[in-house]
Amino acid sequence: MAGALLSAIVKKEFAYLPFISSEFALTASVDKEVQKLETKFHTIQAVLNDAEKRQLKEVAKAIVEALGVRDFSTTELQSLGPGCTPSC
Repeated sequence: MAGALLSAIVKKEFAYLPFISSEFALTASVDKEVQKLETKFHTIQAVLNDAEKRQLKEVAKAIVEALGVRDFSTTELQSLGPGCTPSC
């Protein structure tokens, strides 16, 4: 009797193992996807930062050309925006 009862309990408890196993697999899969999304986000952020810097350089160069000034010091150009140099 005790053996049959124990057997029934064990069968019932082990029935949940596939469910638990799939939950762990799902969690691992979600973690991988989150890491992929974080990598893509950082890449997009870097591209946008680079584009912003290039745009600032182009604007600074256009301002210098529009003003007709040929001899800007580095300090003066940097005041126009970060990353500007005499080679803007």
